[in-house]
Amino acid sequence: MAMDRMPNSWQKAVTRYDRWQSRGRLKPEFEELTGLMMERLQSVTNPEDLIKKYYLGNYWALQIARRKYPDREDLWDMGITADVAYAKRYQQLTGEDLSEGPEGDDDDEV
Repeated sequence: MAMDRMPNSWQKAVTRYDRWQSRGRLKPEFEELTGLMMERLQSVTNPEDLIKKYYLGNYWALQIARRKYPDREDLWDMGITADVAYAKRYQQLTGEDLSEGPEGDDDDEV
């Protein structure tokens, strides 16, 4: 994978997240966790390093979710929290518009 493009999984996650949010179907806990993860990603200052960090593993993000909501395994889905946090940080670093991406196929409430 080229290290100069946002991973497709981030685009799919942010598209789904935004759609659920606009429909009022996104649990506030997911928004809170994504915000906490975004705070942790502020120290990454370029897109290439952000992508490298992602592929090194995201156990740190899972730890945030488990610590904040230890009895809520439904909130430990890193595909909706960590991936969205990475996508939004990528957008901050590049200015890339995240609203124009692949359509998600999962319409379940989060």
